[in-house]
This record gives sequence, C-alpha cells and structure tokens, in this order.
Amino acid sequence: MFDRGQGVGKNFTLLSDTALHRLIGVMTLSVDDAMTQAYPGLQGGEVEVRESGGAIHRVRLDDVVNASEADVRARFRASTEASVGQTRAEEIEACIDGLERSDDAAQLVSLLRAPAG
Repeated sequence: MFDRGQGVGKNFTLLSDTALHRLIGVMTLSVDDAMTQAYPGLQGGEVEVRESGGAIHRVRLDDVVNASEADVRARFRASTEASVGQTRAEEIEACIDGLERSDDAAQLVSLLRAPAG
C-alpha cells in the first residue's frame, strides 16, 4: 500500500485511499513545548508510532533542515520527468522560472495538461 519504492511525485496519488483515511483517523497531533520554545532558531519534529501490541517507535529531529533551492529543483525534475519526460519537464521548469516576468499563465497550464494520447 505505502511502498517507498513509489518514488518522487507519488506524494498526492493516495488522497482518496480509504486505508490512508483510516490511518489519518487514528493520528493525533501534539505540541512539544521544548520545540516551541526553540523555534524559530530550531525547527524540530518528532513522529511516534504506537503499535496495537504496545511497541512504540519514535524518531525525533531537533532541527529539520529545509531543502535548498537545488534540492527542490532536483525533486521537481525527477518527479516531472517521470511523468512527462525530460524535454517537457525542462519546458515546464523554464516556464515556471519565467512566470514572474509574464502576464499570462496559460502557457504553464497548457504544459501541465496531460498530452493527448
């Protein structure tokens, strides 16, 4: 169901999955006072999983390092290329890079539409 091998770009493909919604239903969100006090100097996070048999698994990061622009672009490229191929991915990225200087986002909309097939 939640296969790590799905790769980049699969983050939002399960939004209507009933098993995912079941998991969301048993999740809780808690505020950690120590992390709150450390913010914004440190931006921590913790995930705790409690199994029905009683086992507890926990991962805590006191400072989650934000992705750099290069990290974001690399992930975008990998995801986009997997969906539409390298050439179209490059066109989409170039279009996004030029949006600030453009008065028309229609080109981006056109590039993002699924190719006719």
